[in-house]
Amino acid sequence: MSGADAPMSDSPGNDNPPSDLPELPKFLEDLPAAQREELTQYASEMSYIGHFSGPIPPPSVLAQYDQEVQRIIVDESVQ
Repeated sequence: MSGADAPMSDSPGNDNPPSDLPELPKFLEDLPAAQREELTQYASEMSYIGHFSGPIPPPSVLAQYDQEVQRIIVDESVQ
């Protein structure tokens, strides 16, 4: 996973999508609340895009790599 391909956050530790998302489509109103919540959560997780810059990704992104890759990323940024 490269920096451009990795899931990213706007700031370290912030994995929440922006709060200014559009209203739910009308057809979702007919779904039971639990299904509607599950579907909207899934959709927001799948469509959220963020970015970061710098040699080390934010902790929430770095944690998604296995420990060996984390070590390599940190070691390379120190050199």
